[in-house]
Amino acid sequence: MATDSISVAMQDAIHDFVIAATGLAVGKVIWSMPDADRPAPPYISLNVSSGPRSIGSPEVIHKAQDVFTFPFRKEFTLTVNSFAASGWHTLIAAVMNALELPSKQALLTNAGIAIMRAEDPIDLSGLLETGFEGRGAVDIMLGYTTEIDDTTGEIQTVEISQTVGDVTSTNTIP
Repeated sequence: MATDSISVAMQDAIHDFVIAATGLAVGKVIWSMPDADRPAPPYISLNVSSGPRSIGSPEVIHKAQDVFTFPFRKEFTLTVNSFAASGWHTLIAAVMNALELPSKQALLTNAGIAIMRAEDPIDLSGLLETGFEGRGAVDIMLGYTTEIDDTTGEIQTVEISQTVGDVTSTNTIP
């Protein structure tokens, strides 16, 4: 999992969004971690499955002499996995519906996260060594912006020196 690729504030906002959408308890919405204990179903696991990746090219903004700001638009894929003996569809539907509800969207937008789009949910249910596991997943593409300042090392002045015979002249051009 790549949760270190997004800020803790974004992780918290996504976690709060899913809790608000589903009504699950705090301990029933988790970030996927290898070898971590899983709660008893029903629960949801979250995973940044790809990204962040840049979208388009940044517009260069002149900030100060020799300093430019590059605002980047980023997108990442959040995979939401729902685990339930039966009814994983209900949890995924609750998350999908919340993407359209302004009161739930505010949990993400207040953290600087934009909802870009969502894929169709898929059924990942199957037999395990210990029995049947009901599971579904949906990929949701989320976006945000970030700015990076860069000092470009511009030439600020040019000094021209010339000598003609015994006369030397120096001019500085800003």
